[in-house]
Amino acid sequence: MTKVDMISSRRRFLQMSGAAGAFMIACPQALMAKGLDTILPPMLAGELGMFIRVEADNTVVLGAPIPDMGQGVFTAVPMIIADEFDADWDTVRIEKLKPYVEKDKEGRMAEPAVRQSAGGSHGVRMVWTVMREAGAVARLMMKQAAAQKWKVDVASLTTAKSHVMHAASGRRIAYGDLIDLAISLDVPDVPPLKTPAEFTLIGHETGNYTAPDIVQGKPLYGYDMQVEGMKHAMIARCPYVDGSVTSYDASDALKIKGVREVVEMKRLPEDMSRQKNIAAGVAVVADTFWAAKKGRDALKITWDKGPKSDLSNESIEREFDRLLTENKTDVQYESGNVDQALATAAVRLDASYDNPYWAHMCMEPHSCVADVKGDKALIIAGHQGAAWAINPVAAVTGIDGENIDVRLARMGTGFGRKFTGDFVGEAALLSQRLGYPVKVSWTREDEVEQDFFNPKSRHRMQAGLDENGHPVAMHYTLATTAGGMATHNFPAHYIDNYKADRVRFKGLPTGAWRGPRHNVAGFAVQSFVDEMAHAAGKDPLAFRLSLLEGKGKTAFNDFGADSLDSDRIIGVLKLAAEKAGWGRKLPQGHGMGIANYFTFGGYAAFVVEVKVDKGALEIVRVTGAVDCGIAVNPLGIKAQMEGGALDGFSAALGQEVMIEEGRVVSNNLDSYQMARINQAPKRVDTYIVESAEAPTGLGEIALPAAIPALCNAIFAASGKRIRRFPIADQLKDI
Repeated sequence: MTKVDMISSRRRFLQMSGAAGAFMIACPQALMAKGLDTILPPMLAGELGMFIRVEADNTVVLGAPIPDMGQGVFTAVPMIIADEFDADWDTVRIEKLKPYVEKDKEGRMAEPAVRQSAGGSHGVRMVWTVMREAGAVARLMMKQAAAQKWKVDVASLTTAKSHVMHAASGRRIAYGDLIDLAISLDVPDVPPLKTPAEFTLIGHETGNYTAPDIVQGKPLYGYDMQVEGMKHAMIARCPYVDGSVTSYDASDALKIKGVREVVEMKRLPEDMSRQKNIAAGVAVVADTFWAAKKGRDALKITWDKGPKSDLSNESIEREFDRLLTENKTDVQYESGNVDQALATAAVRLDASYDNPYWAHMCMEPHSCVADVKGDKALIIAGHQGAAWAINPVAAVTGIDGENIDVRLARMGTGFGRKFTGDFVGEAALLSQRLGYPVKVSWTREDEVEQDFFNPKSRHRMQAGLDENGHPVAMHYTLATTAGGMATHNFPAHYIDNYKADRVRFKGLPTGAWRGPRHNVAGFAVQSFVDEMAHAAGKDPLAFRLSLLEGKGKTAFNDFGADSLDSDRIIGVLKLAAEKAGWGRKLPQGHGMGIANYFTFGGYAAFVVEVKVDKGALEIVRVTGAVDCGIAVNPLGIKAQMEGGALDGFSAALGQEVMIEEGRVVSNNLDSYQMARINQAPKRVDTYIVESAEAPTGLGEIALPAAIPALCNAIFAASGKRIRRFPIADQLKDI
């Protein structure tokens, strides 16, 4: 596209927007260069454009492109635009943008330019620049319109609270009164963006925009969604891993008032060597949720247990034993000569850490409304990304992804589970087969039994220290049921002789779970660093700092960054330690633990203080420090740090998926132990490192550091080293 074409496209869009009585900015300059005509036209005709609309009454409507599942992006991302635009936040209205996706080179639907999905702690950091550019361009156009109206120099004008001001004459005009002039202007190049010192909204604690609607119980969530004429479906899914339906009797189900159809569901994909997307089962379709639920309960089904009927936690652990004994691992990273350094070390350490499968336990179980009509489909769900919902629907129905309209509702948490396509695929298949809209609803038991779990793993650690207590070698071997390895995190690259290798064994279906691979690697690695510090006779904080100081940036080459900044790790460690009073005298039975971790672009450290008394554990105080670059909304950051720590503590204390004969038997809160309120810390404090670096994500940053800080505190208080989760009753004899 030539420059002339680009200008023509911009002007055409603004004129069309102006005809509706509003001024819109749909795309910042950085995206226009990608080809404006492929981005904008589908967003016209009444849809909120990306990302700003100014209405005649001076209301500023800001578009939120990323689904919110509690991480606060529905507030934080519009704050970025509002600050650059100098919008009056008190009168801003935020609307969820309609997703815009297009086919990639492989023919799958994808986000063409702007991040529109939630996951990987990508929300704020992936839209930081483009949102600022959109706001800056719109602000400049308002100033240009005012300059034209008043016949003054643009440079003599300032903006604030959705108004343009001319200090010399004392004049002031609302953005809404400049619409007609603004839409006649060419979209300018992106002007200089604000410096952090010029921010008026970014960096200030701002309440959750949606909170009033949430507390009033307004229908925001996927489970609330409905369309006219829809029927309700409940599915009895095979509880056995990769099992199937042998036979079923639906006669009693069909007698229940309101039950309309009973439909068998086949496992997809049919290739049993591939992880399931949709489980085999039998669906009951009815007029109401309760009729469908009663109908499902009345089904008589005989299950084929499938190829993994002998799978259990014990069988997986025996497999780990075998694999680690065989030692046929895949090396992920290696430096120096680990074997030689270990053989000549003055002190040798060996330890293994085990974590169970963890379920997602989303606050809101899954649901999806699907309306398939011929070669078109409407999908309404609480899902983490439109493209991630469209592609599985296209795969199971054969409908072209461009003909699938996805509308994303708010999620009652997601944690990576709502990136998957099983619950949307089920609804689409049923609607396509039956010819009318269908809402598939899951129960808590469904969600746990059919989860894509955080992998079960064993982390074998070996280290060698010299006569001065300095680590000369470390070998980290991971045996896991799935997933990658946290290969390059600290202390890799900080110990000269270091090796990371991995072996895998398939068990239950697995998927992303808050901080994939780092969530449990943090526990194992940071616990082992603590063990090294104690073996060396050194303070755990001082031991870490001795490895980090003077190292600058080290290679990372993993998700979230291409390097680790040692100074930023030091910064969060020192801040957390200072605020917690590290080293102070503690009462009898109390102990402090410290840990740090880098996850998906952000640096976090925690100091946890606990009390262990006659086997009872009390988490007295939690002090967290985070370096996430520029703090867009400190209130949201604190919420994510606190929530991440609590989530981690809950997982460590009691959560364990129990497997018997190839099926999950801990399928609700009575058997899968989430932390109760009496187990929560008495005090949680969060401190944010002041930074001018670009923002990073927060959703997954806290948990990998909080868990080992808790475990290290337990050791400091009791002398009991936690090497296996859940902690449960491991302290009962202390």
